[in-house]
Amino acid sequence: MKTIDGTLYTERKDLQTKMFGIECYAPGEKTVENLFVRMTSGTTGGSPATALLRFILNKAALAFYEYAKPLLVINARNSTGLLWAQIILNQYAKPTRILFLNKKDIEHPLISSVIADFQPRVIHSVVHILNFFIDKLHGKKVSAFSKKITKIHISGEPPTQAFLKKLARIFPKGKIELRYAANELGTIAIDCPYLAKRYRGEAFQAYHPVNPVSIVASNQNGVGEIAVFSPTLDHYLTGDAGKIIKEKCRCGSTETLLLYGRMNYDIINCVGATFHIAEVERVFSLLRKYVADYYLEIREIFEEGKTLGSMTVKAVPTVKLQGMQDGEAFVSECIQKHLQLTKTRRLNDLIDAGIFLSPSILFVPSLLWPGKKIRMRKVND
Repeated sequence: MKTIDGTLYTERKDLQTKMFGIECYAPGEKTVENLFVRMTSGTTGGSPATALLRFILNKAALAFYEYAKPLLVINARNSTGLLWAQIILNQYAKPTRILFLNKKDIEHPLISSVIADFQPRVIHSVVHILNFFIDKLHGKKVSAFSKKITKIHISGEPPTQAFLKKLARIFPKGKIELRYAANELGTIAIDCPYLAKRYRGEAFQAYHPVNPVSIVASNQNGVGEIAVFSPTLDHYLTGDAGKIIKEKCRCGSTETLLLYGRMNYDIINCVGATFHIAEVERVFSLLRKYVADYYLEIREIFEEGKTLGSMTVKAVPTVKLQGMQDGEAFVSECIQKHLQLTKTRRLNDLIDAGIFLSPSILFVPSLLWPGKKIRMRKVND
């Protein structure tokens, strides 16, 4: 818990003790209103299978998700938040069909057949996982169901224009709806076609809040940490940076939330890999005798029908590094060898697999930091 200006805020780390496995749930023992579900995979090595679950069908759910249609949910792991707990554990909900997939499921040899049999109409996912899913199930495996998708709900980091064009090509009938959401809270804000046109090309994503939102500890530009109020969590700190603008939109909304990404860019997702600032700092600590200062730009590049990860490193070389031949290659090799981007793979593994390009190393005389040093950013060209 954290107190800011006299208000007590809940953080994600405060929820860990409230989580339990869904297999432990028994009606009457716990209420949906105050629990968080960790859905364990329960896998035995067999093939993925569709699951018949019970869903809440209220006006808000119908407006945002159309849960009555077969829904394909693609997450990084078999986990779920308060939103799914409310849906799954409600005994009065109307049945519908939902298929949960994680990254391990996507790599199963029979997964394309399972999805084709399931015949989803709506997809719910985050940018980097959906991108991974599309690249894995390319060609005929995707075309078997892609033309029947009517809606695609995307949350997580803002998608690049290249990724949106990729979705439009693969799912020609799929209406793309962007959302700002959190597993602990569900939908926080939704996109709007007028906002998309008004703020096109900006370094942030614009949404209309659907839950009470405020900005905590804002700077002189009004940018601070996004806090959301909910009956379950009271005041909750999301860990994301944003700004609220009071403005009348043509859609009727009077408030706009500008989302800039994670606070201090401590986590960046790119083509299924995750850059953690602590891991980046650890790797560059190995180069402290050679690199005096550094800054990372991370991109997703769409080439020949596939999205690749790209990283540009701007580095201030020390005298020792300046005296070396092929200093750029030395720095690149060290980063590739040591930077852990998934639980099991380093950057060099992702390069060998054709998922990432080799990092581009640029030596610069100095780096200008107008405020706090933000060591890495995701650039949406």
